[in-house]
Amino acid sequence: MSKYDYKKIHRLVLIVEKSKTDIIKLIADVKQKLSSLDASEWQLPNAFYATGNESNKVAFVFPGQGSQYIGMGRDIACQFPQFFNLLQRANDAYVEASDGHSLSAIMYPIPVFNGADRNYRKILSDKRNMLNQQ
Repeated sequence: MSKYDYKKIHRLVLIVEKSKTDIIKLIADVKQKLSSLDASEWQLPNAFYATGNESNKVAFVFPGQGSQYIGMGRDIACQFPQFFNLLQRANDAYVEASDGHSLSAIMYPIPVFNGADRNYRKILSDKRNMLNQQ
């Protein structure tokens, strides 16, 4: 198994959805595009390729609107101090911009055991409300 090396100039991203992506076709399409490397970047519906010399650039990509869930990113925040620090900075900015409301309280609410709190948790979990929480 090869290890990630940010010094390498080639980047290939594949988007694979369980039970939705025809992986055989995706691999065939990517192989065909890679065999004719006439551009420093290209894009397919489920793939992106680019070259460059960017160093120390790391991105966390989460699924688009509608795929979020309460607790998303908790494992990353617990395992990677860099992500935790960025999350803390985002939380601090959100608290300042929203008159004291906490981003972390929305992302990682405290477990609830009574009816009123359970109803609030249900509202938070409704993906239609993800952008409207305060």
